[in-house]
Amino acid sequence: AEIIKMNENIASLFKRVQTLPQVLVALVQGPAFAGGVGLVCCADFVFATEDAVFSVSETKIGLTPAQITPYVIDRIGKRNARKLILQGERLNAFDAKSFGLVDQIFDNEKLLFTHLQKFQKAFRTSAPKAIAITKQIIAEIDKVEPSKQVNYLAKKFADCMLSEEAEEGILAFLQKR
Repeated sequence: AEIIKMNENIASLFKRVQTLPQVLVALVQGPAFAGGVGLVCCADFVFATEDAVFSVSETKIGLTPAQITPYVIDRIGKRNARKLILQGERLNAFDAKSFGLVDQIFDNEKLLFTHLQKFQKAFRTSAPKAIAITKQIIAEIDKVEPSKQVNYLAKKFADCMLSEEAEEGILAFLQKR
């Protein structure tokens, strides 16, 4: 019972991280193993240095990566997840990028953090509520019946359109500021 409860708590953590309303960026430098790969898979964007190494190593020690598996599958697809999880092998940054685990690779830490600063700056002009609703759409759209998607999306659009963010954003656009 203790093991199950602990594992359920870990599942709750991963779910909270993945459903954060903000844009989540994972920076990987060096090893990201087991649950570390799970956290990486919860991120919206993953940037790594060339020395990053990834492994879902649980099966090597007689365990299953139960709680991170849905996030790994969501990030890299079932085919690549099967390879990564069942083999438990290490992937270098370039192999991880080819699997879809990493979005961009940088030569070193300095370049990684320089890119992060530019990346963060680009998001400063985005509306937080619009980002949150868009992330929610991305997470939920495959669970909405196809016949109900148009209405679901229209309601999400209306939620944004009626917000103070949109009012200010549209005004700023019209005033070219």
